[in-house]
Amino acid sequence: MRGSIAVGLLFLTVAGCRRPEPAPKPRDVLLITIDTARADHFSYAGGSPVETPRVDALAEQGAGFTNAITPVPLTLPAHASLMTGRLPPSHTVRDNGSYRLPASETTLAEALAGAGFVTGAFIGAEVLDSTYGLDQGFATYDDDIVDSGPSGFLYYPERRGEDVVKVASRWLQAQGDGPVFAWVHLFDPHTPYRPPEPEHSRFGSTYEGEIAYTDRVIGTLIDRWSERRGLDRTLVVVTADHGEALGQHGEKTHGVLVHDATIRVPLVIRAPGLHVAGTIAAPVSLIDVMPTVLALVGVARPSGVQGRDLSPLLRGAALPWSRTSGYAESLYASFHHGCVPLHALREGGFKIVRGVADEVFDLSADPRELRDLARAEPARSSGLAAALGDLIADVAHGEAERVTPDDEARRALAALGYVGTPSPRPASAGPPRDPREALVSLSRMADADRRVLAGDLTGAVAGYRAVLNAEPWSVDARVRLAQILISQKRAQEAVPLLAAAVAIVPGEAFLHRKLGETLLATGNDKAALAAYDAGLKIHPESRDLRNGRWSCLNKLGRQSVMLAEAERAIAADPSDGAARYARAMACCGQGRVEVYLAALEREIAELPGDKVLESAIAAARAEAAPAAKPR
Repeated sequence: MRGSIAVGLLFLTVAGCRRPEPAPKPRDVLLITIDTARADHFSYAGGSPVETPRVDALAEQGAGFTNAITPVPLTLPAHASLMTGRLPPSHTVRDNGSYRLPASETTLAEALAGAGFVTGAFIGAEVLDSTYGLDQGFATYDDDIVDSGPSGFLYYPERRGEDVVKVASRWLQAQGDGPVFAWVHLFDPHTPYRPPEPEHSRFGSTYEGEIAYTDRVIGTLIDRWSERRGLDRTLVVVTADHGEALGQHGEKTHGVLVHDATIRVPLVIRAPGLHVAGTIAAPVSLIDVMPTVLALVGVARPSGVQGRDLSPLLRGAALPWSRTSGYAESLYASFHHGCVPLHALREGGFKIVRGVADEVFDLSADPRELRDLARAEPARSSGLAAALGDLIADVAHGEAERVTPDDEARRALAALGYVGTPSPRPASAGPPRDPREALVSLSRMADADRRVLAGDLTGAVAGYRAVLNAEPWSVDARVRLAQILISQKRAQEAVPLLAAAVAIVPGEAFLHRKLGETLLATGNDKAALAAYDAGLKIHPESRDLRNGRWSCLNKLGRQSVMLAEAERAIAADPSDGAARYARAMACCGQGRVEVYLAALEREIAELPGDKVLESAIAAARAEAAPAAKPR
């Protein structure tokens, strides 16, 4: 008997000393990002007004983080940080619509593709169009959003979450047995809030309805993934780019301030073999996601990554703190409204926000950040201020790559409340401007836009005039007001607004083109030509300005000049369809339509499939159909 007990004790001792089996390495990675999702609207974190059972289930099977932040409350820069593991000053994408992620940055998709993963991204809105560089490393980057909207003014084309999931599911069906990385971007909770049924009827708040709908869509995606790939070898990450203020601190949406309403985000990581009881309250950041994913799948992290590998937390261990994971910023009000930039640091349960002055908040006792402790606790305030200053000084700053959005992208950004052209505030304009003042202008602009859609043009014009009184340097307010006037066939009134915008930012090619187009529409062809030529002196590479110049030359009867310029352009680039169109117009556009059509057909024979030429040919055939007549 004694021997049996001894053997049993020996077995228990050996079993107790045996190391636990290591968690299996995931084969696949599924990353789901939700646009504009507040952390406190996910029930796994507690206190949510919305039940989110499908995200909760992933948190229950893995780990749900309750103290995750984004480094910036704007879609494009936040996703750039998520995909590179780097802060905005380092990857250089600081705003929506005007920056491109440099090719020198290494993305999560590039790292995984280099390790043999098949990569696919499925995008819900134009703000993440491939133009902005996040397609790096993706073999498939589906940002094809064909919905142009019911109106030419202030309508933002997006894809419903269920449609994004359908596209992603079709791609998934086509994949073989090798490892895959899929990124699915769900835009639905972003304004305007338009939840479908049954969520629309179930919730008094349309924002809450959008969150519930998105949770349902995530469930559909997980079910389809499970059917096709299984979840036992899949690493699933669910997070958001930023939150939504919903009126807190006077901010209706997001982008301007850096309070937790807009920088705290949900984060759920479900990794095979790793389960944490309860939730993880340790402070983490979106920049920690990329190195965590790479560590879990066994791929080396690129140099320059500033985030931390969170996998120790998934195994119940501690993780050293890093200040980069507590940093947040917003330069939006600085770029567009002449305000000071905002920088923040969360550390040790407190948070400092640096704007016109430093503000300090106790996040445990005051989670809504209503009581500024900067004066009440000078020692703590001084310590946090020094820490933030050191971090800003130490973090690597890269070389930004700017991009000029086209008209469709500008229209889309405007519909979301974002504005597209940075407006430098003169040094003589007075004392530093608090970003909260930008909220007043943004509210006025949003109200003016609503008035346009309601048919109240007088009220809309008055609203934008009020913004210009407060921000006389604002290019965006001038351009938006000009667009309203042009849409109402009042182009003549738009000319001085656009001319003033050009004077404020003379280096912006878009403004020269917009002024040229408007002058041309008013019949002032010579002034239009001068506007295009002024732009071309600064941007000789701009084909938009060049094409506008050719329109002016054609109207002014200077076809010989137009023809010579078009010939030179074609010699430099035979695939330039706009130049071929201009050559056909210059040589034959003033005579019989059949001759002009023949010239176009000669051009398209040399450049088959060109959209510009196809459109011109369709118009010429429609004109020729009734009867042959002089042009």
